[in-house]
Amino acid sequence: MSRKIKSIQPKPKANKAFTLSASEFYSGPLPTPEMLAKYNAIDMTFANRILKMAEEDQRSIQKQITRANIFGFTITTIGMICAVASIGGLLYGLYMAIELKMEVAVRWITGSMASVAGIFLIKYRRSRNSA
Repeated sequence: MSRKIKSIQPKPKANKAFTLSASEFYSGPLPTPEMLAKYNAIDMTFANRILKMAEEDQRSIQKQITRANIFGFTITTIGMICAVASIGGLLYGLYMAIELKMEVAVRWITGSMASVAGIFLIKYRRSRNSA
């Protein structure tokens, strides 16, 4: 962020001294046209190099945003697939326990419930750490 400061100091009048100042602020990757002209006065390539730098910065930001969106979509999709698989495991465990009267079904259900609970606990810890 860059800033320009202009200060105007009038002559003090009988025991009343004051200062009046005005400020102008701007932000962004590019300086004002007046500053670009001053840069060009120093070297003719400065303004062009600053513009190229700003363009490359914008391209980099767009790539990062695209990558973050793809990563978020991938993680969400994998999470949904794992949730459906866990629910399927629970349903299969119930089927084994009820219809086939298998003792191993209790272990199957416990394992499926532990994986689902683990996902919720990890999500809870991450949300508390980020807050």
